[in-house]
Amino acid sequence: MDRLPPEYDATPGGDALEAAIEKRLVDIDSGRYRTNVASVLRKFAAWARDQHDITSPEEIDDDLCRQYARELARADDRDDISPETARRYFAYVRSFLTWAVYEGLVPTNPAKTNHAEGPLPTDETETDQQYWTTRDREAICATATARVDEAGESDDIDRTAAYRDQALVFLLAYSGARSAELVAVSDDEERNGLRWRHVDLDAGTMQVFGKNRTRESAPILD
Repeated sequence: MDRLPPEYDATPGGDALEAAIEKRLVDIDSGRYRTNVASVLRKFAAWARDQHDITSPEEIDDDLCRQYARELARADDRDDISPETARRYFAYVRSFLTWAVYEGLVPTNPAKTNHAEGPLPTDETETDQQYWTTRDREAICATATARVDEAGESDDIDRTAAYRDQALVFLLAYSGARSAELVAVSDDEERNGLRWRHVDLDAGTMQVFGKNRTRESAPILD
């Protein structure tokens, strides 16, 4: 049977792997994110049981994760699943296994290795889509700075908002952080925006809530 993981039934199983998935879902506050994660994790679990007789988190190794990444890549080729979607499915599983490490269910994250992630599809256009050109970066930063200068000379412009917007623009331009890691997201309680407690000016770093829904260190460049 050679069906790809996204096609598997998301019906909960009854083993230790399903018990871990259920416990993980309880820890997720955002309803929409929980629904998305539940579907992907249960399909992954169904695939792991059917194809590899996996019934508990500790049986998952990097070879299994590599095979899962390979199946997602095949889904990209055969079933019109975008590379971004394939990588997101894998990220949900990787995040689950990171949680499993914190819970003491597994010693290390088997999905967080170059070997496991190697077969994942890439998007050759991603670089152009995700990164500003030098000209664009300089232009938008100059505009934000000009707005601050205007606020100092006019009572019609909110000076606090101008400085806030300038800081946000420069962080987006130079830190590599995504907008969802810096500003609040209305339908996601965990994404409540960057706070001063997350910023270490001496170290030049900030702790952002990353794609994998864990705190990650991002640089604050000069």
